Amino acid sequence: MNKYQKAYMGRFGGFLADLYPTDFSKSYSSIVLDSDTIKLQQDDDITIEKYLLVFRIQKCIDDVLIYYSFNGKSWEEVNIIKLSRGDREFTVKGFEIDFKKPIKRIKIKDRNDLIDPILFTVKYVMADKEKYYAKKEQERKEALLAQAHVRHSTGADLVNIYFQPCCDTYFSTTIILYQDNMLMAKYKVDPDVFFKSISGLAYGSYSYEVIQYDKDEKELMRTKKITFYLSRPDYGGKPTVKI
Repeated sequence: MNKYQKAYMGRFGGFLADLYPTDFSKSYSSIVLDSDTIKLQQDDDITIEKYLLVFRIQKCIDDVLIYYSFNGKSWEEVNIIKLSRGDREFTVKGFEIDFKKPIKRIKIKDRNDLIDPILFTVKYVMADKEKYYAKKEQERKEALLAQAHVRHSTGADLVNIYFQPCCDTYFSTTIILYQDNMLMAKYKVDPDVFFKSISGLAYGSYSYEVIQYDKDEKELMRTKKITFYLSRPDYGGKPTVKI
């Protein structure tokens, strides 16, 4: 972009572009058109593939012509559209962007040919699929953990561990008990029982994991180690419990 083209952009208040999902479910950071390349960044949600690219021309919108091209040869003009934000309405130029059908070039020119056309190369920055799927998997695990609602209570020499089925395909639960990070026992809980009482425990530090399975013994959900403590009774004759 030469100095005359930059001056032209400044004359009309400068051009900013915004990229929105077509359903406007999310806002998007602005794109400043001050270089020869326009980078379009896909949202972290890889399922969002269609966006609206909006050029915020602050004045004289009819004098600024904008075109886009899929092959760099034939051009299609960008139309004036109206956008609503609450009780406000904006007049802008914009068109739909499809990350599956990328365009190659965007061209801005003056209706009266005051400057040479300004050409932009369009580059698409795709979302990180591995990051997206890792996030969705983490969300799935967190939802199962929340549904299982694992908790416990303690007595003088025992712990009661409570839980709920984590999903519709739940069949059974196994509880693994540790003392000082050493394996003590594994308890299989009957399908129709949603707690386990473990007694005969000495004073000390313990932890447990709750694992749930479907009928084919495929693991559905596993907690991290949950710690509890049993200590000598205080002067009131009741055990001191740290959770």
